[in-house]
Amino acid sequence: MPIYEFKCKHCDTIEEHFHKMSEEKREHICPNCNSMMFRRFSTNFVIRDGSTGPTPSKANRENNYRRRRSKMLGKKQRESHSTPELVPNVQNKDGKPEIFDTWKEASKFAKSENKNEKSFEPMIAKEKKK
Repeated sequence: MPIYEFKCKHCDTIEEHFHKMSEEKREHICPNCNSMMFRRFSTNFVIRDGSTGPTPSKANRENNYRRRRSKMLGKKQRESHSTPELVPNVQNKDGKPEIFDTWKEASKFAKSENKNEKSFEPMIAKEKKK
């Protein structure tokens, strides 16, 4: 969509508006004095991120779209495929999990149940770093 520049004859306010070429005759009202604004000739430059330059080519627009879409899809994938947080637990003699507040407590319980407590060491090390 092209950018059209409109100027108020009464208070000299200038505004830019995006709209389709088919809506070329669209009326704009001045926000300051509520009078009609008239379309001015404007160059084909767009201000983006504080810099000026010609409107991006179709290839640039497509690359920007693909980059934004890829970033958005990556974020969605991370959210939907994230691993659940591990909870310290050990199966008791009945086969039911005993849940603990810390990995160290789970390791002690595993040792008392004659189970391998060494598998808890990496999680205990991570717990100490926090």
